[in-house]
Amino acid sequence: MQELGERFVGDNEADLSPETIRAGEAEMDDALVSLKAAQTVLELEGPDDVAAPAAGMTDAAQVMGYHLGKQAVYERALGRLGRMLDDQSPGVSAAAERLMDALAGLRSHGPSEQDVPTGRNTRSCSDARSALPPGTLDDGEFRALLEGFTSRPPTLSSPYLDAVQRFRENEERFVRAAKIVLHAPPGS
Repeated sequence: MQELGERFVGDNEADLSPETIRAGEAEMDDALVSLKAAQTVLELEGPDDVAAPAAGMTDAAQVMGYHLGKQAVYERALGRLGRMLDDQSPGVSAAAERLMDALAGLRSHGPSEQDVPTGRNTRSCSDARSALPPGTLDDGEFRALLEGFTSRPPTLSSPYLDAVQRFRENEERFVRAAKIVLHAPPGS
């Protein structure tokens, strides 16, 4: 799941078509559905020592998937902004540079615990966004940039890093418990 999500995040740095983005999102959703289905089978048929860490892995994977999806939007927006900085038309590159400067101003004021950045600094970002060509960044992409620059990108957040750690710990417990069950003498 994590590898799939990280690949999706990396792909979003490029200029992807809406169909490719939807396909990547669907692939991540399908992976979570498959993981949840396997966990359910373990809960119904397996011993608790195996089922409990499987449930922990699934819960952690869902949190990771959420943050990886947000990271993909952030990377897509940052990639678009970066390509505009390299644009040959001075108006586009200047507008992109203005937005990057405004975003950097958010970071210089330190991390915020708010989900939605507000205030004078975000107004300068909104003003800079309005100078970009129409339709350059949708609302979700713009919000991802604001959140990523105000606090930190989604995959550097505490909830994501905690989920990665929980997944690894539960995976170790799952493998240990599964080995015990698989190597137990028949009828024990």
